[in-house]
Amino acid sequence: MNNFKMLLLLAIVMSSCSTSKKDFKGLTYKSIKLPSGKIEFKKSINEKEFKEDILLLRYALDKAYGAKGTISDEIFEKVDSELSDLTFISTPLEMCKKIGEVMSVFPDYHLKAKYRGPFCYQKEIKKINVGKNLNDTEKPWKGIKSKDNIYTIAISQFSPGKWPGFFEFTKEAMKNAKAIVIDLRGNGGGDDSIGFELAEKLAGQKIETPIAPDIRRNTPETLTLWDNYLNVLKESSNNKRMNEQLDIYIKENAEKLKKVLAGEIDEFTTKPILATNWEYDKSKGYQGSIYVLQDKECGSSCESTINFFEYFPNVTRVGFNTAGMTHFGNIGIFLLPNSGIQINMPTKANKYKDGRFIEFTGIKPDIVLNSGQDAYEYVIQLLNRGFSQP
Repeated sequence: MNNFKMLLLLAIVMSSCSTSKKDFKGLTYKSIKLPSGKIEFKKSINEKEFKEDILLLRYALDKAYGAKGTISDEIFEKVDSELSDLTFISTPLEMCKKIGEVMSVFPDYHLKAKYRGPFCYQKEIKKINVGKNLNDTEKPWKGIKSKDNIYTIAISQFSPGKWPGFFEFTKEAMKNAKAIVIDLRGNGGGDDSIGFELAEKLAGQKIETPIAPDIRRNTPETLTLWDNYLNVLKESSNNKRMNEQLDIYIKENAEKLKKVLAGEIDEFTTKPILATNWEYDKSKGYQGSIYVLQDKECGSSCESTINFFEYFPNVTRVGFNTAGMTHFGNIGIFLLPNSGIQINMPTKANKYKDGRFIEFTGIKPDIVLNSGQDAYEYVIQLLNRGFSQP
């Protein structure tokens, strides 16, 4: 056989192998829909069940993961190859740990595997204690007014829905505050629409952010992941206002799925980046100093809220680097049916306009504190010494 024929045969064989590795055996978006009823956790699974679960995970990473097209194809291929080559693991917890380890190659804080509660694999991240969030209530926020008119807006979570009294307190702070402190320490995220609205209220105008329009993936599988998450969140909530907002999101997602199945929406959608020279107009917004308290527990929507304030000249960020959960969001979930392993998987990607990438690194504050320094006490001491302007 001459060299040309040998090369041709090799190419055909390699192509055949590649195709077989991506043969998902009739799996569809319905395969990742969460099962109804109570989940039965098994102490062990057999090899056939193991292979079925791994295949479903590979399918979801290929068809549903919102980082596709943003993270390099080489990393996707590496992870897919390692998953397909995994040797049989009978114990769900050990299987979960291995899956988590393999998926950690993706530069994505949100992509995780968990089994019966805790995540199975976590990268080691240095955490610095700069004090606890001042919101000690079960509500998402707390307003605190000191005798010398320092107004603190402590937000410990960004739960969806209306927050009674929140913007009334913000309006009062804009009128009377010597300085405003926004405490975001320990805030793991949620729905950042409140954070965006807060920034616009304080600016007194429409704002620009350093984040480019998000890149949404619109496959049936991606929308199913998002629907799974919204419904689980609703089932676990007794908050009427929050559930009303979730119903809106669920309905919008269902309508979008119909359009996707009809071929009316592209797989990836984003809005164009508009060039602007936005500047903070002090005559419209709050003129005093704003201090944002942050730490390594501040992630996801907490970080996007900090981004909303990036172009404010009167904002000073105090504490420590945030978590670095910025570039991938709107977490969807699904279960590997045999092992009961839950996969948390982002459905969209975010990029900074200037190209910076801070996943796992986080947003660096303007004033970096050492472990044991309380960020709130630090700011109060600054203000008491007369350093109210950043």
